[in-house]
Amino acid sequence: MRPLLAIALLLLAAPASAADVHSRTSVSLLGAGSMGHGSFEAMLSERLRVRWSTDAVQGQFLFDGRIGIRAPDATMHRTRIRALGVRLDFERVRVDLGRFRVEGGRWRLADGGQAMVRLGRGVEVGGWVGAVPDPFTTLPAPRIGAGPLFLWQHDRGQLSAALELAGTATGLDRAALIVSGRVEPVEDVELSATVDLQDVAGTPQPADLSAALTLDPRDDLRLRFFWNTWSSLAWNQGHARDVALSRFEARFGEDLPPDAFAVDLSLYHQGGGSLRWRPELPAGAHLVLGGDGRFRGHVDPARHHARATLRLGFEGLGGRLDLGTDHSAVYWKQGWRWDGGITARVDIKPDTVAVDTSVRVAVGAQQPAIYADLFVDLHVGPVWLSAGYRFTNELDRDRWADAHVGLLRVTWVARYRGDRSQR
Repeated sequence: MRPLLAIALLLLAAPASAADVHSRTSVSLLGAGSMGHGSFEAMLSERLRVRWSTDAVQGQFLFDGRIGIRAPDATMHRTRIRALGVRLDFERVRVDLGRFRVEGGRWRLADGGQAMVRLGRGVEVGGWVGAVPDPFTTLPAPRIGAGPLFLWQHDRGQLSAALELAGTATGLDRAALIVSGRVEPVEDVELSATVDLQDVAGTPQPADLSAALTLDPRDDLRLRFFWNTWSSLAWNQGHARDVALSRFEARFGEDLPPDAFAVDLSLYHQGGGSLRWRPELPAGAHLVLGGDGRFRGHVDPARHHARATLRLGFEGLGGRLDLGTDHSAVYWKQGWRWDGGITARVDIKPDTVAVDTSVRVAVGAQQPAIYADLFVDLHVGPVWLSAGYRFTNELDRDRWADAHVGLLRVTWVARYRGDRSQR
């Protein structure tokens, strides 16, 4: 209660005339059913920013979270609190109090305090300390952590480093070093890399090692090559291989899960690349042509996975229509399958009403699968509404367990500036 009281006092002390409030509130309703059973789920999401300033400090109150309830037993589901606190930005010091994302710590959260001191020339040093919540549920956990922080930012690059030392009343049980960076050695070339090492039971293990090269030789052409090694498949389950799942989950507001908290000591290796060519056509439309491929390896052959995809599409036909098709050869569960689909989006009334639909078919080592969805998006003033339906006959615990799913999502955005409001 004391940190929340301190935050409230800081907000009350801020000049009201300088306040800038930005709120994004969403309510999502999800109904699902198959094989004679059904379920219902409701979720409330809020992203709130309250900014103010004085002669000495620029302040910001932040809240990012959602609360989900699943019927009929009213159990909490998908509930996450990513941020709840205040940021104070002084001339040379930036302070975070409450729940915050550890600077340079990727998915790591903490309930406590964090400070960064600007030394000049883009260099910042600092540290963090606080309780470490569960990274999957974000619920409080009986673990206290702390560590130093480093950040360097430049027009052509960035480097960050964070150390995590955490434990319970019985002693230190977790240590991690996270280093991330990117650099543009020449124009239109970017190199990036991440190293996330964790000490588990006295043995350092890679939670995530990754590197990527991005090339933009022309304004309409992009090539990307990547490699990574990780010791947890949690962030890669389903979403990375399933286009249909990522389409639906993005509408509902579900985040991709973070890396596993407890490291899986077996290593996965993945490499691949992609190409996207988007030349302009007459009347402002664009052709979209490209493809990508990836291979994931593991000491257990049953966990091998590969995908090669070709994409063809058009954007902005007649100023309103986007059409696309993609076809993939997928190696999954020790068998090959073909996965292909068509996607279409039409702006019935630009910036107001749009219809988005897709159909996919998969044939191969597993049973034939069909996926189809239809979304209607409506934007009126400060309100966005999305309604949709999804069907699939492939019930897989890595993908989904309901054949029929309906969705209704309403989002309201409001901004208040001093004595004026924009809603």
